[in-house]
Amino acid sequence: MITEAFFQRHPNEIGFGYEGKVAPAIDKFFNQAAQILFDDLRKVTPGFEGIVRSEYEKLVREVGHDLSSEREPADRCYRCLTETYDLWSDEHGSAQEYVNYRLSLVELLFAEIGQSLPDRPDPTKPKVGTIGHYDKSRRLANLVNNQAHDGFRNGVNELNRRLEVAGIPFSYDAGKLRKITDKPIQENIHNPFWELIDDAKWKSVAIEMEEALRRRDRGDRDSPLSAMKALESTIKIISDERRLTTGKEGGAANYIENLASKRGGKLIEKWEGDALKFLFCKIRNPHGHGSGSEAPPDFSRAQMEWVIDSAMAWVKSLVGRL
Repeated sequence: MITEAFFQRHPNEIGFGYEGKVAPAIDKFFNQAAQILFDDLRKVTPGFEGIVRSEYEKLVREVGHDLSSEREPADRCYRCLTETYDLWSDEHGSAQEYVNYRLSLVELLFAEIGQSLPDRPDPTKPKVGTIGHYDKSRRLANLVNNQAHDGFRNGVNELNRRLEVAGIPFSYDAGKLRKITDKPIQENIHNPFWELIDDAKWKSVAIEMEEALRRRDRGDRDSPLSAMKALESTIKIISDERRLTTGKEGGAANYIENLASKRGGKLIEKWEGDALKFLFCKIRNPHGHGSGSEAPPDFSRAQMEWVIDSAMAWVKSLVGRL
């Protein structure tokens, strides 16, 4: 199976190698990333050793040669991140390759660890079972689950801070290292967005926004549609949770009206509802259907970014009001 790795998406974009060396700040970053993974996340990740083995082997297959001479996969992975670059080592390649391969490894490990975590317990679902051993076991399992999620989120936050300190213009976001094009937006919208929806009930929102980012990174012109799906899912989930959904809703506009209604506690004002409806009217509706004899609708890169950022900002605002 082919794995899309960081070094394939960004083969020449990061030039941190110079005169056959790797900048000290980058070496320091990889050592810190190894500590986050092997000291912190290892404690909260079931099957950590298996994840390390599988992701390291995936990268080796894409690179075409091994990256370390250690015997055990976990040792090879750790050594890969912590050893000093050697211009004369065939395993290291050029300084550019050395950096990009290791960023690929960090990305793959974080992505798989994040995927391996079970869903957080959904507080909106009724409790099942009776008081006793089963109930106590379930509460303990939920506690461990929440600790794993919190530990992973802390690891991601530290990784992103370390990337910034090292001068690497990327941020880990929904399974990928993505280039930061606007630092204030990244800090004030993207990062808080992922923290707020780190809960089982927002799973569909996360999946749809991840798809929007994947499509954007590939240059797919319909990436904003996935972002609008994430926003619509958020609105519907909130409507359901506040018991506002009647079953007669015909589309996003009716769910938006639910949130603006008196019985919904006016979670949003009328002007906010109008602004949301405008987004769906002008972006989702005309672009979400077949164009027939007309030319297929298209989005520029700047428009893709704007729609995704706007959808994230709305989700962040709506969820933050609950």
